[in-house]
Amino acid sequence: MNAENILRVADAIEQHAIKDLGFNMAGYCDRTTPDAPDHTGHHCGTTACIAGWAIAIEHQLTGESLLEEITRRPVVSDAAASFLGIDGHQASDLFFAGSHPEHSDNWPAISAEAAVRTLRHLAATGEVDWTA
Repeated sequence: MNAENILRVADAIEQHAIKDLGFNMAGYCDRTTPDAPDHTGHHCGTTACIAGWAIAIEHQLTGESLLEEITRRPVVSDAAASFLGIDGHQASDLFFAGSHPEHSDNWPAISAEAAVRTLRHLAATGEVDWTA
């Protein structure tokens, strides 16, 4: 587990560190729509899920273009899991909210605040716990 990178992603979502990117678990990187609104309230036109934010932060750190990153590692969830240093089970639970008590069937409704709390808990404990 790479707690430093996990906290980088939590901080970036919380601080809206990428000004053109909002938050919604509905997709890796999507235009906002009524069905997939920006849960940060910034309404910048594009949203990303936790995996999308992880890739965007990695892109900023490495200086690689996002296209190069996607070409090098075409499965976004695998690339994001690698950046965060988490295994497949943790990645599935984090990116698709499998253990979330209210949103396991409706993970696009998860707020940015809930994602940040879950990321901080993961960095501290090594466990994905959407109720933390």
